[in-house]
Amino acid sequence: GKSDARYVKIAFGDDIVDGFLLSSLSQPIVYENMETSMEGVFASGNVVHVHDLVDFVSLESEKAGMGAGRYVSNGEVSKDRVVRTINGDNI
Repeated sequence: GKSDARYVKIAFGDDIVDGFLLSSLSQPIVYENMETSMEGVFASGNVVHVHDLVDFVSLESEKAGMGAGRYVSNGEVSKDRVVRTINGDNI
């Protein structure tokens, strides 16, 4: 059947670009399920952060796919337990 998929292009530079919350490295910030700050939009792989091994990209992409599948099946996922971390010593 016909796909309802949409392509999203992000221009880097500001903290928020087209509704996406970005890190200080201009990469989309994602929740544990790989959903971005824009509801229903998931990101993974090198767009989120550069990986040393393609195996990590594959695992992260699988996680994003599972998150997107749950989103399509169940709607918005609760984000009431979001913990903000800041890069620093030992993190």
